[in-house]
Amino acid sequence: MSALQEATGALPGRVTTRSRQMVAESQAGIGRRVWSTMVANPKLSVGGAIIIVVSVLALLAPWITRHPPDVQNPVYRLATPSAEYWLGADSFGRDTFSRVVYAGRVSLSIGLLSMALTVVIGVLVGALAGYYGGWVDRVLTRVTEIVLVIPTFFLLILTVATFGRSIPLLILIIGLTSWPINARVVRAEILRLRKAEFVTASRVIGGTDPWIMARHLLPQLIPIVIASATIRVANNILIESGLSYLGLGVQPPTATWGNMITDGAGFMRQAWWLVGIPGAAIFIVVLAFNIFGEGLRDFLDPRSKAGAR
Repeated sequence: MSALQEATGALPGRVTTRSRQMVAESQAGIGRRVWSTMVANPKLSVGGAIIIVVSVLALLAPWITRHPPDVQNPVYRLATPSAEYWLGADSFGRDTFSRVVYAGRVSLSIGLLSMALTVVIGVLVGALAGYYGGWVDRVLTRVTEIVLVIPTFFLLILTVATFGRSIPLLILIIGLTSWPINARVVRAEILRLRKAEFVTASRVIGGTDPWIMARHLLPQLIPIVIASATIRVANNILIESGLSYLGLGVQPPTATWGNMITDGAGFMRQAWWLVGIPGAAIFIVVLAFNIFGEGLRDFLDPRSKAGAR
């Protein structure tokens, strides 16, 4: 009788069936634990629910909107919310609901992609500085401090005004100016972990520096990196919205929440929803990412919860 048969107590012909049942039960148990954890953590559940709803709306935009976002219909200029135009129409007769949903695609894409670039650069710089120390740490720390003290928003305005406005450029600029905080957090964790016994043991058995960082150190950073990255998305969406509001972000006719506020600012008295709805979208999504990031940090890194107490 095989070890699997002895462990499960199954007959030879029933080993596969019994094993599948055990795997299914284990997966169901994990699913129940994850669900119970999310229910017990209001930040995680509420923030995650809002993010999922907004993401689904953005992905399904072509199928849930009645009008294309850029089609103008002067007959419905500044129309109030109705069965035809659920959230009214703007000064050009464009469907506000359609534009808000499609703008969510743009804002979320910029926020997520620039966050990915921020995480890659921040983790790389922080890990190298913290692990090697010495002159590598001094050089990378000085570079991080220089980037950190530069007024990011004004640098973004200068760069966009000089090189033009496009979504890829916005992603690149936001990503290249937002990594220092991630780098400092990662460096502090690597400095704490590099003297741990498991790192010393890995060196003794011949582990190389890349192997130690990839196999032992970087996995320890996953909780704080994920939590920090989630909150970073919210900050990046705010930056994009601010630039678009000033006319230096994504340009019309492409809709973003920021330029929708700019377009509707002159019609606040006649059509408050032109500013109120995209403003509420920014507020809700940014708040959702922030509270979800805090809940995720508490879930993945119990030390943060203990420290808060």
